[in-house]
This record gives sequence, structure tokens and C-alpha cells, in this order.
Amino acid sequence: MRICAPVRGTEKPPRTILVSAVAVVLSALAISATALTGCGGSDDAFNPSLIRTGPATSTPTPTPTPTPTPTPTPTPTPTPGPGNGALNGTIN
Repeated sequence: MRICAPVRGTEKPPRTILVSAVAVVLSALAISATALTGCGGSDDAFNPSLIRTGPATSTPTPTPTPTPTPTPTPTPTPTPGPGNGALNGTIN
């Protein structure tokens, strides 16, 4: 029986190299996911309800200010004096 040396290039890489390669790939995926979603992978970065679809308005429409209702001025009551006494038909 003859024991041959393995053909060059067919050796399996050591487990430490494989583990470190997997760690590098996973960290790269985590970094790119964080960059795509904004701050720390928050869920509201891609919220479709935040996308504006209508035309952009430059200034908001002002709300009309209510006009104040004028307070009625009271009519002065005449004070009785000489010449305008009680309205009973008598003349002073």
C-alpha cells in the first residue's frame, strides 16, 4: 500500500482562517445594514408613509385671524330736568 501526499491546492484551510473570514463577512454586512437604515438600524428609516408624493409648498397657508366684534356703546338715558318732565302730557 502506498501513501501519497495530498495534491497541492486541495488542502482544507485551517478552521481559524474560516472562522475569521466568516466574522469579517458578518461584520461587513452589519456595517452596511446600519449605513442603509440610518442610525443604528432603526425601523423608521424606510417608512413609506414619510415619502412626500405631492408638490412641495414653499410657504404654509396662513390661517385667517378672526375679526373682533365691536362692543355696542350704551345709549345715554336722558336725565329729567326743566322742560322735559314726565311724559304724561303735562308741560312744566
